[in-house]
Amino acid sequence: MIWPYSRRRFLSMATVAAVAGCLGRSSSESPESPDDETEDEPRDDRADDTDEDCEMETGEWIGEAAPIETAVERETVDDVEKACAGAAAEAAFDELNERTDLDLTDRSWIEHGWTNDGAYGARVTVVSERDRDGTVVRCPDPAFDVAAARAALPAEVTVTLHLDGADEPHECTHEIAFAALEAHRD
Repeated sequence: MIWPYSRRRFLSMATVAAVAGCLGRSSSESPESPDDETEDEPRDDRADDTDEDCEMETGEWIGEAAPIETAVERETVDDVEKACAGAAAEAAFDELNERTDLDLTDRSWIEHGWTNDGAYGARVTVVSERDRDGTVVRCPDPAFDVAAARAALPAEVTVTLHLDGADEPHECTHEIAFAALEAHRD
């Protein structure tokens, strides 16, 4: 038998099991329950309840794949440098998504966007997260490989930003930062 990490964890698991057992019994004993009821699909961005590991390589790097270029059209922007960095991050993410076997769109464990550490930058971030009890609440898909993602992510992106009403396009080039982080909710 595998023992839980703490008394609190044991009690929470016992409570969940008891409630699940009660819910399961009541729905199957109810004559009004339709036979074709289906359960909601599990969220694909959450870890399996039994998977407490959620292990991944962590660190910060620059993408390793060949640089890419993209042209983007925008109506108007408040900050052209911020918009250009955001467009570079989006283009890098799209390229990574095309080069991997997973569909990375709409996943809570991977993000992309601009950064501002004195100057704007572009970044793609993968996050695993645990709540204060140590339960995994966000975890990359087990098929996601950090080293392979680093190798597939462009090292830099050059963006030609065409703004409505501007005579000339704005051009920027950003190295693409890649981070794999473990977060803990307090």
